[in-house]
Amino acid sequence: MVFQVTVYTEDDGSITLSMDDMDLAINAPSKEAAIKALCRDMVEYAEEYRKEFAVYSGAPNRAAHAPLVEEILTATPQELRDALVFHPEQMRPKHPHKTVTERLEEYYHTPVNQINPTKEDEIDWGKPQGNEIW
Repeated sequence: MVFQVTVYTEDDGSITLSMDDMDLAINAPSKEAAIKALCRDMVEYAEEYRKEFAVYSGAPNRAAHAPLVEEILTATPQELRDALVFHPEQMRPKHPHKTVTERLEEYYHTPVNQINPTKEDEIDWGKPQGNEIW
């Protein structure tokens, strides 16, 4: 049992752990706190998955989680923690913060007071289809 986790150090010094295999992410003041919170969230998700198995296992974006859920539910807390494999810490790229005006002008290559709104009909997407979990 191995769970790949990416570690991000945020600008404020907090730590974000992202487990892409199950679409889980957690942010905490320290790596240790983030690990505990991620393990807790993994167990909570696995328990919810088991409780609503027909819904989750039938959802295209969640069906592949079934074997992971089984591993999580049968693991001890220490086994779960030991199964986390951390990618080398990654720093998010530092981009200067821009105002909305600056971003609009950069995108449209026009001063913001010369950008004209477009008139488009609203798209009716209809009702949700399938068994997606939002």
